Amino acid sequence: MHVLDGESRVVRLLGGSEEVGVVRLSASGRGVNFSIEPFLYTTPLRDVVRVLEGRARKAAVFVGREEGEKRLS
Repeated sequence: MHVLDGESRVVRLLGGSEEVGVVRLSASGRGVNFSIEPFLYTTPLRDVVRVLEGRARKAAVFVGREEGEKRLS
């Protein structure tokens, strides 16, 4: 996965080619950030690795508070 090597990648809708955001490794290297307007979603890297290895079926996802508050305003 290119993102794990530090590259940014485009997020696309399932079954389509519409670009809806960007995914990249977090600044600390311990998480994966998905920027899909108007929200920033973050998931722990260890959870992503477990899913990719088939040891888990899902990963925790956190929504950035400031981004969420902007949407609710």
